[in-house]
Amino acid sequence: MLTALRIFFPFILSLGLTYAQYDLVVYGATPQGVTAAVAAAQEGLKVLLLEPGRGVAP
Repeated sequence: MLTALRIFFPFILSLGLTYAQYDLVVYGATPQGVTAAVAAAQEGLKVLLLEPGRGVAP
């Protein structure tokens, strides 16, 4: 996991996300992670979903 953070940290910085504020950050777009992110967003939380892979599998 630490290796993934080292890869994503420069990416996050390049997007300017370090200055954004989120109520919840979900790391991993697994079915459980997506469900948690959607449920939190439906409750009105500002959610950031991060996926360390190339994308989310259908």
